[in-house]
Amino acid sequence: MKTSGDIVMRADDNFAIYAKLAAGSPQVSRRLSIPTSGNARVHGTWYADSTIDTSDRRLKKDIVPLGIQLQKSRELVRGIPDAHDSLKEESAASWVLRELRPVSFTFKSTSDGRAAPVLPEGQRDVSAEGRLHFGFVAQEVQRVAPNLVMNDEGTKIAGSEPLSLIYQDLLAVLTLAVKEQQQQLSRQNTDVTQAQTEVTELLDAAEALERLLDMVEEAGPEAMEKLRGGQS
Repeated sequence: MKTSGDIVMRADDNFAIYAKLAAGSPQVSRRLSIPTSGNARVHGTWYADSTIDTSDRRLKKDIVPLGIQLQKSRELVRGIPDAHDSLKEESAASWVLRELRPVSFTFKSTSDGRAAPVLPEGQRDVSAEGRLHFGFVAQEVQRVAPNLVMNDEGTKIAGSEPLSLIYQDLLAVLTLAVKEQQQQLSRQNTDVTQAQTEVTELLDAAEALERLLDMVEEAGPEAMEKLRGGQS
């Protein structure tokens, strides 16, 4: 263990950095863990001016449209829809969004296992553990989109390790769903425009017929008989 000011570093099987809860206090809170195996993990609340994800095409392979993968996930959960299934008309991205359940929540304990602090009544806790969060439950997301969920070891294997949600990947699902909705709205607008055109044509035809009947009525019975005779 190495101490520098209010920072404590420990290296055993895993390397970790702790911060003292208060200046001169012996109590510490874990802030960064780097295990010898698995992924590094940050704890608590971290602030950043910006974060950048690697997304170079040259680093990727097996690139396919997202809708194909979501369709496979839906078929694993619901099976392949038949011709009479209403699900057949719904896109896979829309199905995922419909199945997701947004929730609000607070964490039971801190990310390093300490119990969340109990504050005096009226005092607001703005820490990651105490404040109200909006999001999803990883186990519920895993049921419809397992690729969005991983455990602390970076795998999708179910076990006792806490599950984590890859929110930046969820952004791609939301983008696809919005695009599909925009395409659907565009098709509906086209159908409405076409229907309005047909209605206008029918109203013009009805107006023309009404004018013709008015002309015949003004011409008298003889004109009506001639009109009937011409039709027979």
